[in-house]
Amino acid sequence: MPTSSLKSVSLLSLCSLGQMFLQFAFQVVLAKHFGAGVAMDAFAAGMALPIVICTTLVGSLGYSFVPIFLERMHEAGEEEAWKLANSVGLLLFLITGGISVGGCLLAEPIMRSLHPGFSAEQLHETVRVFQILSWLTLANSMTTFLQALYHSYQRYTPTAIGPLAGVALTVVWTILLHEEWGILAGASGVVAGAVLGNLIQSPLYLRHFKLQISFDASFKKCMRLLGPLIIGALYYNLDPLVDRYLASKMSEGSIAHLGYAWRLINGVLILCTSGLSIVIFPVLIQHFVAGKELETRKEIAFAIRFLAFILMPVGLGLACFSRPIVHDLFERGQFETSDTAAVALLLAIYAGVVIGASLGEISAKIFFAIQDTWTPVIIKSVGFTVGAVLKIILGPEHGVEGIVLATSVYYILNSVIQLIVIRKRLGPGMYAGVPGALLRSFVASAVALSVAWFVFNAEIPYASIPAILVSIICYAVVTWLLKDEFTLKFVEAVRSGRSSTTASTEADE
Repeated sequence: MPTSSLKSVSLLSLCSLGQMFLQFAFQVVLAKHFGAGVAMDAFAAGMALPIVICTTLVGSLGYSFVPIFLERMHEAGEEEAWKLANSVGLLLFLITGGISVGGCLLAEPIMRSLHPGFSAEQLHETVRVFQILSWLTLANSMTTFLQALYHSYQRYTPTAIGPLAGVALTVVWTILLHEEWGILAGASGVVAGAVLGNLIQSPLYLRHFKLQISFDASFKKCMRLLGPLIIGALYYNLDPLVDRYLASKMSEGSIAHLGYAWRLINGVLILCTSGLSIVIFPVLIQHFVAGKELETRKEIAFAIRFLAFILMPVGLGLACFSRPIVHDLFERGQFETSDTAAVALLLAIYAGVVIGASLGEISAKIFFAIQDTWTPVIIKSVGFTVGAVLKIILGPEHGVEGIVLATSVYYILNSVIQLIVIRKRLGPGMYAGVPGALLRSFVASAVALSVAWFVFNAEIPYASIPAILVSIICYAVVTWLLKDEFTLKFVEAVRSGRSSTTASTEADE
């Protein structure tokens, strides 16, 4: 991978780290003021449907839009490519805007049908929350589209800063208004943050915006690639709704516990894979279009080694230390010790999702880069079917823990099958250096987590913070001693930066 691409991954990962911390801060605020009662059940339930709709309609938009946009720009020029962009953007705004309005107007019957086990109080609160969060369908859809435009140009700063600023606004908004508005402050804060993120990411689109819709050949090709993704998503993106439907029949707080654990996992996923998956996608497209099969396999091998470097310590850390992490994050105010135990167990089981979703994200983008959208759809649909059956079987007996275990199995199954198919499709070379990377990462993780264990048991306040910092340092030192490529590149980049700064200072003198 070129140095510039590695720097882009670093920038996006750094901003993702900031976004993750802000997401955690938001969860801390919600936990302190609302615990795991009716209000948080309503928040988690009201959030699910807008996210599912947005993910279904446009979650895969970039996978069909970016390849055709770049292809059109290469063949016919930038102006013709932007005809496609304007057509897609306007239609997306009209469709998702209409869905948001409909969700707001029909909130009560929709929420009643999705959560049959809710009491009258839970249903009333959920309807109020959903009427606000339904606007996420429009806001998040436009975010996805705007990010696809920037990624087409391999410009990543606005797409990194926009979501970061949006989450920051959400946190501040909720802190300032929670006493007056209750849980509606959290819901409206999420929507306000999404709107701010869109404003930050809108300049590129506004510079080229034209009020026009053209159903030309490039638009039709884009829709042909997107079609299978939407068809599949209409099925397998029902996963969160299945979880909440089953959990609504369980004890009060079950959906809230599920929501806390899932949002923590989602923050970890953003940190682990967002930067890499965003940067590698256009690079893979360029190699494929140019017929560079060797370079394509090298990029894939690089991505998988990088994931091994990141996922091993994260997955093991979540599995081993979920309880003290949840305690330090949430256990205050309305969030009780019993809530800590419940969420920590779910978080540990969700560790499988971190591994499966990260590998699945990269493997799916490999398929999309070679303009194959049917294969990942079929694999995900089969995996979701297996997961749904497991949830129906395990949920009644094991509660939300059974639901989460089935989810982890589903994600891991998807990623393994996708990687096997890709290996058969692209041939040898795509896993070059991966076994060694896994071994180095496991050894370094074992050392780092052993040191972290002593810190966690030192009985110091908020032990999670020093434990995580110490484990990161230990992991970096051990991987450096083992000559891991990513640690060596990071050290080299730091030394180069210092050398450049020193040379600049000497020149000024």
